[in-house]
Amino acid sequence: MNLLNLRTRQDLTKILTFAAALILTFLAVFFAPFSSSTPPTQDCKDVSGTPRAGENCLYFYPLPLCKMVPGASWEIPSSSVLSVGNTPNNRVNCANLSDLPLCNQLEDNGVVGYPLKNCVKECSDASFNSGTGVRGSDFAVHDRDCVRFCDSVESGITPNPGVNCVSRSCHQVSYNITDSASNVQPSPTSPNPNCRLLPCKLLTPDELNDDRFRDSSTADYGYCDASAKCYEFTKAQLPYLLQTKRCKMHDCRVTCVNNATDDIQKIMDKGTDFVNSYKTFINAGYEIGGESDIMCSNIICKPIVKKRITCTGTDTPPSIRNSDCDLT
Repeated sequence: MNLLNLRTRQDLTKILTFAAALILTFLAVFFAPFSSSTPPTQDCKDVSGTPRAGENCLYFYPLPLCKMVPGASWEIPSSSVLSVGNTPNNRVNCANLSDLPLCNQLEDNGVVGYPLKNCVKECSDASFNSGTGVRGSDFAVHDRDCVRFCDSVESGITPNPGVNCVSRSCHQVSYNITDSASNVQPSPTSPNPNCRLLPCKLLTPDELNDDRFRDSSTADYGYCDASAKCYEFTKAQLPYLLQTKRCKMHDCRVTCVNNATDDIQKIMDKGTDFVNSYKTFINAGYEIGGESDIMCSNIICKPIVKKRITCTGTDTPPSIRNSDCDLT
């Protein structure tokens, strides 16, 4: 009888052990996708707590990170990073912390900056001076804590472009509204480039709403590439586009261009809200594509030659007028 009870207890122990293992396996399978493989579904600016790029948010959501966050203490699934084989194009197919607007630029224009959420501080900012350990490795880490520009690294830091620093964008060169003499003119090309030129349509609304674009002393500076047409911008950007400054006007509607695919139709395809904002902020209130649309860029239709007629030769004697082609 005692032997039977012992065997029963052994069998019960095996059953309980198996059941516990089964439950643990189920929990591991159920929760693993959420912690190791599923990319975030929100922008870092919308995180209520601490943003952990790649784990609970993305900069410029839904764009993935261009590369892993250096020295991150949190888990980043591979699905949160640009796929291997794709060439990073910042703010287009991926974005890092260094792609966020500068906090000081936002604050200078009355926007509250939340570091690591809607803006990034420079690594040289005084708020990092109390860090412990090695600067650039333990604290003030580029693309994890801040952005470091290669032209102004802190003491003790050796610039390594693309690794621990980046070139500043042209809309980030020094500007001071009260001291125009100290303003730096952006120069993205040789022989002495001091910035990289981004298309104006890649700037955020807050970056476009910057005094440097309205200041008469710097309004003509090439802070961004203004070659895109105004309708290529988002609705949120439209209020901050000065015509001929940061975008090109749409082409007028003409008979020699297919109206189903012309600029007017491309504007209409963006929906009523966009059309109304475009009319207000870009088209000076004029109806888009109508006869009153004086803001559009004129297109000259070239004549179509259906049949060439020679006015000299055997058709008529040169001294006799040919009504099919002679004008006088």
